Amino acid sequence: MSKRPYDDMANRLPFDLPPPSVRPFDAYVCGASDADVNRVRVTVNRIIFGSDRVRRNDFPGPLPATVGRCHLQQFARVKYWVTEKSDGERRFLLILPDATFLIDRKWSVLKVTSSFYQDTCRADLPVLLDGELMNPEGTHALYLAYDCMNLGARRLTDAPFSERIAAFEKVAERYRTAVPDDDLSAHDHPFRIASKFFVPQVEIVRILHKIHPHMGSYRFVDLKRRRVNKNDGLIFVADVDKYRPEKPTTLMKWKWPDKNSVDFIVRAPFFNDRGELELRCGSYHNQDMVVRRITVDNGTRTQFLSWVQGRNDLVIECVYDRQGGVWRLCHPRYDKHKANFVTVVIQTMESLIDNVTKDDLSRACQHYREPAAA
Repeated sequence: MSKRPYDDMANRLPFDLPPPSVRPFDAYVCGASDADVNRVRVTVNRIIFGSDRVRRNDFPGPLPATVGRCHLQQFARVKYWVTEKSDGERRFLLILPDATFLIDRKWSVLKVTSSFYQDTCRADLPVLLDGELMNPEGTHALYLAYDCMNLGARRLTDAPFSERIAAFEKVAERYRTAVPDDDLSAHDHPFRIASKFFVPQVEIVRILHKIHPHMGSYRFVDLKRRRVNKNDGLIFVADVDKYRPEKPTTLMKWKWPDKNSVDFIVRAPFFNDRGELELRCGSYHNQDMVVRRITVDNGTRTQFLSWVQGRNDLVIECVYDRQGGVWRLCHPRYDKHKANFVTVVIQTMESLIDNVTKDDLSRACQHYREPAAA
């Protein structure tokens, strides 16, 4: 057997590990037909809402609230699971007996032309996962599953999160069994499947120790699972949480203080009469509202105009510069078509004021104790 690129990983910079190669992503996915899109919507709604009569335009995945100091006592009282927050594109993965689909936040549906995934999971269909698509270009795509809403005959939206973890880990295990690490590119499939690494909150340091600063950002490095990806914080899921599209009060996200961001939308003509860029957030009645008007330097303006070329609007991730007291543009979010709601902006500003650190989180989480058995 030839030497794998990870055999000497301990002696290499972990940030430079090449991801395993699979088949080219674009060669194995295509836009779904109208009939398939309708079938996907009906199936997803039936699983998540328990009825195929539900008609929703919004993406039905739950959204986390931002951690503030008011939540630290909650981490000490309620059983939570913790994972790292990857910087990928959120997608549902729906595996049916005759087809596999990827669904993004805008309800755009891609169909996988290979039958690999339904063949691999034949004993557990239908499968509906929530997760992130990493590196969806070339031959290094990875689907990271972090929730499971359906596995075979079991609808899991009301199950404790610990049961849902076991379900998406089972799907990832089926993939690993079907595709040995040294034989990935020999199989007709455009992305790997892996499960997010969750730990009980009292073991939060196991996650934190795998996150490292790197060239102005952060990287999650898991040598055992042979995975390296961008990281922008942590996710906390209460074990009692059901899978609901409404924002659960116990589903939380924490970002590194210098990476706290908001997704604003900008609209043509983009700049006002004073040359200011208007950043808008979501508001009530499907409207948006101007949060800030900012000026940008010539370099940022040129980059921005390249992002919006041929577009009437664009969602852009922005971070708040605490020293300068202004919002700064980070990168376009082509995977989204709606800005964060105004309450998210308020929560983000509150979190900047609270300045919850990783040490604050560790202390709070390690105070949790399992209830004594009855």
